Amino acid sequence: LSWGGVSKQLAALQGLSLAGGLAMAWLAASLNEASARREFLLERRLQVEANTDLLTGILNRRALQQVAEEEVARSLRYGQPLSLLLLDLDRFKSLNDRFGHDMGDRALQLSASSFRDSLRSSDRVARWGGEEFLVLLPSTSLTEATLLAQRLRRNIEELALPSEVEPVRWTVSVGVAQLEPGQGWIELLARADKALYR
Repeated sequence: LSWGGVSKQLAALQGLSLAGGLAMAWLAASLNEASARREFLLERRLQVEANTDLLTGILNRRALQQVAEEEVARSLRYGQPLSLLLLDLDRFKSLNDRFGHDMGDRALQLSASSFRDSLRSSDRVARWGGEEFLVLLPSTSLTEATLLAQRLRRNIEELALPSEVEPVRWTVSVGVAQLEPGQGWIELLARADKALYR
């Protein structure tokens, strides 16, 4: 066997060199693909962390605000109802003072899970700050949102965390508001906040 008169030994070396080059090219492509995949996963993880409340695993304030502005625009464009629940765990400071911050954290986590498990996939729940949560309800009237608020309130009343002294229980107050024509996100939030304090 020869390549244009090249000796067999030289041809074999050239064949090995070609095979080695192909193997190196394959290895480089694989490394590039693995690096691109790792970069994509890292970017995705950072995006999830930027939009997620680390304690409860639900959306954070910044992420919900973005979603809310989009939902308000969609609601106004298509004339669909949009409602908002603002939930505040009652006397949460006293729960922390009496049972400790670990117990308070567990109450926040359990509350967030209860809210999330009671909602439709199109609804959004977020930790708004401290012991406050927001639930955004697309295609939901004030009447429907009020019924949901009552159900969420009852669900929280049924929760309990074991402790050395006694089971830890808590309640939640809820403000409900529906988007009105000509309003924006800030006005909707302010009305829910006012309803909460009532």
